[in-house]
Amino acid sequence: MISVFTTFDRKAESFMTARSILWLEDNVQQVEALRTYLTSVKDFVLVGSTGSAYEALELVKELHPDIILVDLDLDYGHGYIFLDDLKSFRLRPRPFVAVVSH
Repeated sequence: MISVFTTFDRKAESFMTARSILWLEDNVQQVEALRTYLTSVKDFVLVGSTGSAYEALELVKELHPDIILVDLDLDYGHGYIFLDDLKSFRLRPRPFVAVVSH
């Protein structure tokens, strides 16, 4: 499932200065929990999520996130594949990538 979040509870100027987050995560409840939490934090906004490594690569191209959270253990593909393919993008500026596994 791919989700791109286009509605925000904050003022437009707050969104413009917030760090955007893309999350490669297949647990929908965890994604919604983070999204809910981030509505109260002015410095970060979850702009998209997906449980697919392939879809995450497409979202990186589309959204240009500042931060990418990567779950290594996915139902469809692995976070390792995503990380390997992400290297070929040669993004500037480079997003900060955090790797998580549970």
